[in-house]
Amino acid sequence: MFIPPDEFIVFESPHWRINHRVDAKLPGYLMMAPKDPNAVSFYTIAPDALIEIGLIFAKVTRAIEDHLHPIHLYVGRYGHTGGHNLHFHIIPVYN
Repeated sequence: MFIPPDEFIVFESPHWRINHRVDAKLPGYLMMAPKDPNAVSFYTIAPDALIEIGLIFAKVTRAIEDHLHPIHLYVGRYGHTGGHNLHFHIIPVYN
């Protein structure tokens, strides 16, 4: 399971970790992943973590939109790389 370096982590809850993507050039490009290393699909995420996910996405996307003003903001689950559990990309798009 990938755990980002501390200097990239911007938020942690009891169930989730959000970090700047370590190789991104776009301001505000974030990654969100469950802390549980066994969370490999939605059905393996604890119920409390599933409840929390929507609230966190709402707060994070609002902060990006309010402060960075992207023209689009994509949130999605993309790709599968060895060593990474279920994770989401939060991708702002600028002119």
